Amino acid sequence: MAAATQKIEWTKKATKSIADIADYITEKGFPETSKKYADRLYTFGESFLPFPDKYPLC
Repeated sequence: MAAATQKIEWTKKATKSIADIADYITEKGFPETSKKYADRLYTFGESFLPFPDKYPLC
């Protein structure tokens, strides 16, 4: 229940890094893979919600 009210705080550096890598993958001709990559990293980051005291920032 508490996890629903909490939120991962993504740093600008983290979101920029994910976007830069996704852009690189797209430039190499794999736009679908690029979207999947970014989605999986964000999903992975959100999976830390059960541990808010240990991993508050991504």
